[in-house]
Amino acid sequence: MKKIFFISAIIVSVFIISSCNTSKNKKQKLKNNLIAKNVIASYEFDLYPEVSEWIKTLDKKFVSIEIDKSLSQEIKTYNDDDNLMSVNSIKQNLGILTDTQLIEQENGEMKMNIIKSDLDINSIKSLYFKEKWFYNQDSSVFTKNIIWYSPVRYYYKYDTIKYTKRWIYRIKNDNFNKKTSKQIAKNIIYEVDFNVDTSTTQIEGLDNKQFVDILINNAINKKIKCYDAMSTKELTVEQINNELGNTTDTIFVEDPETGEISTKIAPGIIDKSEIKGLMFIENWYLDTVSFNIRKEILGIAPIRFVEKYFEDSEKPEITKKIPFVYYFTNKKPNIF
Repeated sequence: MKKIFFISAIIVSVFIISSCNTSKNKKQKLKNNLIAKNVIASYEFDLYPEVSEWIKTLDKKFVSIEIDKSLSQEIKTYNDDDNLMSVNSIKQNLGILTDTQLIEQENGEMKMNIIKSDLDINSIKSLYFKEKWFYNQDSSVFTKNIIWYSPVRYYYKYDTIKYTKRWIYRIKNDNFNKKTSKQIAKNIIYEVDFNVDTSTTQIEGLDNKQFVDILINNAINKKIKCYDAMSTKELTVEQINNELGNTTDTIFVEDPETGEISTKIAPGIIDKSEIKGLMFIENWYLDTVSFNIRKEILGIAPIRFVEKYFEDSEKPEITKKIPFVYYFTNKKPNIF
């Protein structure tokens, strides 16, 4: 009996150790290579970008439908203090105002005239997203979990020439239902600069140096497949190095004693600090009941900011380059 108990104890111990190792492995697989803790990204998505082809599949009609549903209180909207918004507050943020004006009649009497301002849907020029970002190099997964988003209205403040913008309301993205969802965008492309904090773009907790190191090292060591942004052809390691600025050059060197000229190969270097943003390729899905949005990331591309001097210019001009595209699915849409 003691022997049976002893064997059982061993089996239980092995099972516990095995379970611990399994849990440990799972935790390792779930490691977020972007950061030491959560990454919270807040940025604007331009509904009318310079490269309109990038978002030509986006069904922008959902914005006007969403606003109508917010005014009829069919969907929940929140203010900055996380309180439910009233219809009057939404109207005020949308610029839908009612005013009165006294007009003198022919008989000298004053009559009150009601003036109504209608909604200008074209003034909604962007969407503001607040998201949690997660990237794991082992499982090749990059996800964005939207915390909330808001349509943004651009307008001239009062009768001045000052152009300003206003967040209309927040839609909490905590109730996405796949059964009531539909696709509203396919293969849309946009960039997020993670190296600069502005009034609208802030990425908290991102260790961008660590992320860039991982991404470039994996590309050069062929741990990930990298593709050309123009043709979606797979790039060689040499081509990746060239795109990242690691090119060799031939220079002429003069011997100070003999005066003889000889050639020398000067190897280039990869300046990882030039990578200051990410290009995203995504599909978007909208829950037609809650108006929650889910993003499916198809691929990412580092954005390289390169200084280039032109004739008669004292300061360099910044040009953007896409060294390579890294896809997470078999779908490989072109960026250009």
